[in-house]
Amino acid sequence: MYEHVKLEYADRIATVTLNRPEKLNAFVGHMRRDLAEALEQAGSDAEVRVVVVTGAGRAFCAGADVEYMAELMRREDADEFARLLGAGRRVVHAMRQMTKPVIASVNGAAYGAGFNLALACDLRVAAASATFSQSFVKVGLHPDWGGSYFIPRALPSNLACEMFFLGDAIDAQRAFQLGLVNRVHADAELAAETRKLAERLRDAAREGAAVALVARTATEVERVASEIEEECGVETLHAACDVSDAASVGRAFARLAEKFGRGCDILVNNAGIAESAPLSKTDDEMWQRHLAVNLSGTFYCTRAALPRMIERGWGRVINVASIAGKTGAPYIAAYAASKHGVLGLTRSAALEVATRGVTVNAICPGYVDTDMTTRALANIEAKTGRPAAETLEAIKRMSPQGRLVTAEEVAAVALLLASEEGRGITGQAINVDGGSVLF
Repeated sequence: MYEHVKLEYADRIATVTLNRPEKLNAFVGHMRRDLAEALEQAGSDAEVRVVVVTGAGRAFCAGADVEYMAELMRREDADEFARLLGAGRRVVHAMRQMTKPVIASVNGAAYGAGFNLALACDLRVAAASATFSQSFVKVGLHPDWGGSYFIPRALPSNLACEMFFLGDAIDAQRAFQLGLVNRVHADAELAAETRKLAERLRDAAREGAAVALVARTATEVERVASEIEEECGVETLHAACDVSDAASVGRAFARLAEKFGRGCDILVNNAGIAESAPLSKTDDEMWQRHLAVNLSGTFYCTRAALPRMIERGWGRVINVASIAGKTGAPYIAAYAASKHGVLGLTRSAALEVATRGVTVNAICPGYVDTDMTTRALANIEAKTGRPAAETLEAIKRMSPQGRLVTAEEVAAVALLLASEEGRGITGQAINVDGGSVLF
């Protein structure tokens, strides 16, 4: 279908392969446009659950074909340059807007646009021989394909600048240490390990698995439910529910049982609030809000879900807590106390149901790159006058990895805990914090 791009389907996994191995899969001609079209086709296919992007031969992608670009410069073909840049933006947009996970299987060199193509994916697994470079500077170009957006959000500013200014290559292990790739495998094992990861992600949204979503307001949860139905082909239930109100939780679970004829198999307690104030200025209302939503809400939902899980002999409860539930921190007494309570609830419930086929675990994220963190930074700036960017850099320095964790990293742990392979994990509070609690 395409000259230098292959699109293949197998078991609801789409694999998009850059197929110009004799030139290390460097982009030439309409290759960018073809890649965008292949990604858009895979993204719009309701049967596809996961998309894998990789390269043929011994490279992932060496970026732009320098000889081809030099020819365009000699011809002073500004129109073609504009088309190439537009096609690159289209590729990145296709992946970032896709409502299914995209895995970069980096099988060799990922240079320039090839590196940034990998960064635009949700997850990155690399062969041990893979190398990465922001090589634009070596040919006098500015990073494109979103590199100047992705790199500073993944690395401390000094390391990002070094990568941009020098264009030096780093190997797969260094990329892993920096958090730029999720996993590194032996070259001969990369394809099989990528497939295993894709299958795990696919199975998390397998057909026939109904999804129930609740939130205090119906508008946003209705939109998400519609996206899930359209993209995953599964039945959904969405409902307004205040988890701090036991009666509201009871009504939501009753609706779930009425619609699906059963209780839930996997419960994710993710509702939460986070406010800050000195302890002496934490009023009763703030204290009670945190206990009601973060702790009582987790209790009410778990209490409603467990009986039918026990009856069926299988179930998973995943509580989203926080590293603040292990360490505490200044100015968040109410939040930290509520999250400490969630960990105590998790461990007690896990012991009660340990022999009943049900696991109960908590995930303890550090600072996550989400809208909640952005709002917190804006709140700090409003209260103290300290610029949000300055506070963000201070937060990044709290992590040995020098960065915020991503929602995808938290979700990957949740997928494991929800799976059959996670049956031996219970009563645990698993950190996803870049090593922050080790400081």
